Amino acid sequence: MAHVAKIAGNLMITQAIESMAEATALTEAYGLSAEVFLGVVTQTMFASPSYQRYARNIAHASYEPGFKLFLGLKDVNLARDAAESAALELPAMSVVRESLSRAASAGLGNEDWSALAKVVRGEVSGESATVTDECGVRGAGRAAVPPRPLVRDDRPG
Repeated sequence: MAHVAKIAGNLMITQAIESMAEATALTEAYGLSAEVFLGVVTQTMFASPSYQRYARNIAHASYEPGFKLFLGLKDVNLARDAAESAALELPAMSVVRESLSRAASAGLGNEDWSALAKVVRGEVSGESATVTDECGVRGAGRAAVPPRPLVRDDRPG
């Protein structure tokens, strides 16, 4: 049980990082910096140490390793295997696995796992990790889909 709790907890952290990366991509497209946006949300509705730590990394594009991305991908792969064994479908896990996989295949495996924000922001490209990537992570991901550019529409609704 402890093993499942650990990988489930790490899955939750990766999903929080993915969520912050996606939200900041949106706010930045409309002129609100990641630093300002994340500063507000991590002091109000998401005032927790994990959100604050990874928000700082994303806002400052600083990905010095705390928990290495390739280890996060390993745990997400273990969560995927556990979910399959329990006949569960976890769609958010698939999204974060894709981002981690693309980040690892782009050579970011030894950076902090919050570096997956580079994928969300379109700063790196690459395919999903295949059988074994440069970090030794095994498992094939779904085909990489390049992000669509955000279209600004300031017209009233």
